[in-house]
Amino acid sequence: MKGLLVAFGVVGFVALMIWLGVVQARRTRDNLSRLAAKLGLKLEMAEPTLGFSLSAPRAEGVIDGRLLELYTFTRGEGKSRTHWCALRLRPEPATGVEFDLSPQGLGSRVLEWFGVKEITVGNRGFDDAFFVRTNQPDLFGAALVPDLQDKLLAAQRAGVRGTFKLEQGALTYAEQGSFASEAVCAHFEPAAEILRDLADVTEACARTG
Repeated sequence: MKGLLVAFGVVGFVALMIWLGVVQARRTRDNLSRLAAKLGLKLEMAEPTLGFSLSAPRAEGVIDGRLLELYTFTRGEGKSRTHWCALRLRPEPATGVEFDLSPQGLGSRVLEWFGVKEITVGNRGFDDAFFVRTNQPDLFGAALVPDLQDKLLAAQRAGVRGTFKLEQGALTYAEQGSFASEAVCAHFEPAAEILRDLADVTEACARTG
């Protein structure tokens, strides 16, 4: 009898995990579909098999002549594995400018302890809120105009806590979490607007440079 109860418990646990996975997959698809429509992108996600999608969810489209992509990725392995959502925009032409713009916090303090230098723009509110690194400090620092600073601060107050980055010719916004979360999805609308603004200023930097 005890063995039978254990077997039923294992089967019930497996069934619960499958059900939760199906719910998560359906929520991800629905949320990403709505977000893609708001951003003018086309959802690219295979129809689910037994409730699960066998491919990673993503969406893409051309906005103002630039390719914009929504996708997911993971970092780490095993118990340290984390899931991330991201938005990628490719400026045209390639700018030569690279930067990393992230919220101030423990991570930025660790970088400073190891001697990583940030740039400041002279706006204390912005400088206290964001840790900015770039390969062209004078040029990119001047490109962070007050209007863009205000948008970044407003987005942060609204809960947008991911990292904006430009490297290897691609602008990205990445945030830990899942598109199954409506709260995470809500951050990607203001993030997309900021990415477009960052593309404008970095393209201007390229022309200036």
